[in-house]
Amino acid sequence: MVGNIIGIALGIAAILLGAKGFTPEGLPFTSTKRITGTSAQIIGVICILVGLVFVAGSIYPFVLGR
Repeated sequence: MVGNIIGIALGIAAILLGAKGFTPEGLPFTSTKRITGTSAQIIGVICILVGLVFVAGSIYPFVLGR
């Protein structure tokens, strides 16, 4: 149960981070450097997909009733 909640939280965090790749500011890389452009969008898509896998994998047991 706690693991599922952590998985959902990590998934949402990854999705939100990935969405930042599509903003003009880009993704934070260090405290002073940001990744922008096409590379930020590619990394953003990867983060969103990983986040979706985390959320889906954490919700799946609830759907089955286990």
